[in-house]
Order: sequence, then C-alpha cells, then structure tokens
Amino acid sequence: MATVVPESPEGFEFGAGEVLAPFGAVAALAGGPRHLVEAADHPPCFGISKSTAHRRFLICTGPGEELLGDVVDRDVAELGAGSACQAAYVARTMGPARVIALDSSEAQHARSTAMHGEVPRLELVQTDAAAYLTDRPSTLDVAYSLFGAVDFCDPQVLLPAVAAALRPGGRLVFSTLGHYKTGAPPATECQPADVPARLVDGSASTMQRWVLDTPVWEKLLDGFDLADSDTIHDAGPGGGAPMATRIFVARRRTEPSA
Repeated sequence: MATVVPESPEGFEFGAGEVLAPFGAVAALAGGPRHLVEAADHPPCFGISKSTAHRRFLICTGPGEELLGDVVDRDVAELGAGSACQAAYVARTMGPARVIALDSSEAQHARSTAMHGEVPRLELVQTDAAAYLTDRPSTLDVAYSLFGAVDFCDPQVLLPAVAAALRPGGRLVFSTLGHYKTGAPPATECQPADVPARLVDGSASTMQRWVLDTPVWEKLLDGFDLADSDTIHDAGPGGGAPMATRIFVARRRTEPSA
C-alpha cells in the first residue's frame, strides 16, 4: 500500500474559540499557552504545533502532557505516532515503564527509527494500531493520539481495540479536528470524508479522515466502554472564531456496561 501524508491541520484557527477539554482546564485553554520546543523531541501538544521558519523549533499551543496524567511506571502508547517526537519526549522525561509508538507508515517508521531508535523505554512499531491493540488486551494504562490514528482509522474499529488494550481505569486522550479545513462542518454520523493527501513521491492522492461532531464522538466512546470525561466549552479570548481542535479524555470503565 502506498504511503500517504495527510493534509496538515495548519490553517485552522487554533488560537481562539470553542475547545472541548477535560477537567476544567480553563487556564490551559484560554488563548492557549505557547511553548517553544526542540522539533526533534518535544512534548505532546493537543492543540497545534507549528514549525518556526528554520524548522528547528516548534511553537506548541494548547493543552499538553498534563492531559496524560501521571505515567510514571505506566505503559503508554501513541496511536499514529508519525516521527515519534512526542513519544520520545514522554519516554525520556515522564518516567513511563515503556512508550509504544505505533504507525502504519513505512516511511514514518524509518524516520522515527533514525531519529529516536536509541531512546530508552521507547518501542517503535510499524503496524496497524487496531490490530496491534486487539492482540494485546489489558496491557496499557494510557493511549493518546494527536491528530493521529483516531482521525484516520474507522473509530468503530479502533475504539473497541483501544478499550480492549486499556486496563480498567486506563486513559485515552485524543485531539481531533472540529471542522474541515474548507470550513465544512463535522459529520453528524460516523462516516469519513476523502481529504487531500500526497504520496511519498509528492504526487496528489486522497485518504479518509473522520471529522465528527462532538455528540458522535461521545456516543462512540460510551458505546465502547470509554467513559467520556467532563468537557468545557471555552469561548476563547475576545469571543473569537471557533477553534478547529476538539480534545477528549476518556477512561476505560472498571466494569463493562450492560
């Protein structure tokens, strides 16, 4: 299968407007904190990361590693890790037992291996996320996706796999688009749309992306025993235009729903 590169989330208004976020984190969301970090190894940023002109640094806006909770001695997985820069940061600085960076792309796996192959406690795995998780029940404490696999895999396949892989009480954190780059609204049913993409050789292609309205995500999470956390609707500074980012934190139920 040809490797494709999805359209960038850049170009959305990530600095103001509606955000869905857990646990009353108003301070983290009002305008979005900005962090200048090394591009090769940087914290998870559930808002937006943009390269500086020289691409050595990223400007990260929005909630970050705090959403993962305490991961010391925990098993963590990033779903759709790309070059694994965030996963490498978690492995280096947050004290997990291990971080598994999953990505189906051969090109991304080669890149992540070249950049982070020697990072302790980091496992770089080229695989389909849903298949990998399904085969490893109750092995994870935290799973997260930053505009990653949750956006580009059928949630009716991926979410039950995540629920199976998480231990009871385990956490899923993901950021996803609140509307399409064209301004089109999110889908009110669980259905994807074809979005522009490029093959590794630069030629144009398309791939499927699930950009879903909040009630759709909430129903999916609940249906797969991933209890959605409290969320906040943040109007943003000065009542600006709606943000394109939606952030969800869900926990694996300790007892399956009836």
